[in-house]
Amino acid sequence: MESFDDQAEAMYVSKQLREWLLCGGFKLTQWSSAYKTILSSLPEPLLSKPTLNLDMDDLPTERTLLTWNCQSDAFELQVKVPTIRTTARDLLRSAASVFDPLGFLAPVMFISKQLLRDAWERSTTCDEILDRSIIIRWEEWN
Repeated sequence: MESFDDQAEAMYVSKQLREWLLCGGFKLTQWSSAYKTILSSLPEPLLSKPTLNLDMDDLPTERTLLTWNCQSDAFELQVKVPTIRTTARDLLRSAASVFDPLGFLAPVMFISKQLLRDAWERSTTCDEILDRSIIIRWEEWN
């Protein structure tokens, strides 16, 4: 995945990259873009959705490590944080279950990390029952 300031640069780099890698026997496929003009400059078999009608259809949503909506050129984050039971281990499991490789959710996840820190300061083991105030704060955050 790469991002460019303008379409001309993106088209140039994609062409150069395809040519260079083809010299080594590598054929890049599954191309996608937020711009239909770039997609129309690529041979149809190289597109991630070769059946896409560029004149009529909306651009698809692509899934990499995150979900990228090509139409709006935006990442879409869908997070379901499991509810905790009663222990610090449960709190850690819930907080760690959020997959955020680029750190987009860091401001939101900061609260869960504060709760985890507070739980560790008040508990002596992972399986000790959490203080009721921490459980209430988790439920309010979640």
